[in-house]
Order: sequence, then structure tokens, then C-alpha cells
Amino acid sequence: MTPQVWVDPISRPDLVDGASGVVLEADCFELHGRVLRFSWEHVMFEPQ
Repeated sequence: MTPQVWVDPISRPDLVDGASGVVLEADCFELHGRVLRFSWEHVMFEPQ
């Protein structure tokens, strides 16, 4: 994961893994009011 990589034309997310195409944005509950959490099992075996 590489921090603060520009992903044109979207923005500059917190972390980017260019090899796998994974983009992570970490936002606090105080400012955004909703946090989505995914377990490894859900992401790997139930992606829908």
C-alpha cells in the first residue's frame, strides 16, 4: 500500500495498491457519520 497516490480523475485516496487495484479511504465517524467494515471472509468469499 502506498499513501496518498493520485487516482485520476477521482482523487487522492489514503492508500493505494497499484498491483491489486485496491484503494482504501479511511474516514472518521465524527465527520462522515457512517463507516463500512468488511471482514476478509466477506470480501474473499461473498463479494456481492
